[in-house]
Amino acid sequence: MRQAPAPLRHLRKHLSRLLLERRCLACGAPVRGKERGLLGGRLCADCAAALARREKGFCPRCGEINAWPALEPSPCARCLVAPPPWQRFLFHGVYEGMLRELILRLKLGGELPLARLFGLLLLEHPELRELTAGLEDEEPILVVPVPLHPARLRARGFNQVLELARPLARPGFRLEPRLLCRTKNTPTQTTLHLDSRRRNLRAAFSVTGDTRGQRILLLDDVATTGATLHETAEALLRAGADRVDVLVLARTPLPNRS
Repeated sequence: MRQAPAPLRHLRKHLSRLLLERRCLACGAPVRGKERGLLGGRLCADCAAALARREKGFCPRCGEINAWPALEPSPCARCLVAPPPWQRFLFHGVYEGMLRELILRLKLGGELPLARLFGLLLLEHPELRELTAGLEDEEPILVVPVPLHPARLRARGFNQVLELARPLARPGFRLEPRLLCRTKNTPTQTTLHLDSRRRNLRAAFSVTGDTRGQRILLLDDVATTGATLHETAEALLRAGADRVDVLVLARTPLPNRS
């Protein structure tokens, strides 16, 4: 068989390399062979370091970020006085740096492929696997993303929390995006204090399905004061849920809390 000219062979080899090359989901840079263990080869070394999971220096009940990142997880004063309605609070990282930038690119820029990256980061949380231990013969945990009001959903075009929830549809979990709905289109909460946020969200959510005896994994992208999570968790428990756990992508640091 006649061999293709050298320039054509080189072009084919180059195109083949480009097609097969794995790119970092965060920055788009090529992932080299020695980095293939970082999130299954989906992140380059720099982005893996910038997006590493927070392992210390926070309250294990609400995720409040401690000023000392090397401190072992310990309950904050607020949770000791008034424990939240959920059992576990799991989060990936602090809402700052690259993680904050990528979340804003998803929410405000509509870069939906980032939702898959976030879902994969959440799946790496070791305590998430513990939640499904021993559930082989039981009902799966219902994954419930915090909903947007229909008016805000129409304006944005997508619910970013639902998008990052999709990779969690694995054995042991069942995605239930319509179990919880937002019935009150509340104004933005960014400038409100904790008490004002809770008043703002009162009766803002309703449960539209059967939660009796169910275990719920409540999912949100960013937690600030926890007011939204409190309101939604309490609504699910009032509707008969047996247990609610919380999974959040990012927790705001103390200086940004209001």
